[in-house]
Amino acid sequence: MDTLCVDPNFQGKGIGSALIQYGEEYAKEKGYPRVSLVVEDVNEGANRLYNRLGYKKIKTIAISGYEFGYMVKKLEEPLV
Repeated sequence: MDTLCVDPNFQGKGIGSALIQYGEEYAKEKGYPRVSLVVEDVNEGANRLYNRLGYKKIKTIAISGYEFGYMVKKLEEPLV
């Protein structure tokens, strides 16, 4: 996933969680075994959200001089 943003006026209302869950469902339908994302290490709110949703930080990477956590979540097999 890339560039997920929620207007500050609407944060804390479950919109970010819903967007992530939609992306995960889409990935499951396409047969992907996992999803990944990067998040700025200093973005505590986003890091808490991703941890709560089951993402695990695998490593730290540098992009344009900033440190980001590379996070991965294994998806469950789709029910058929």
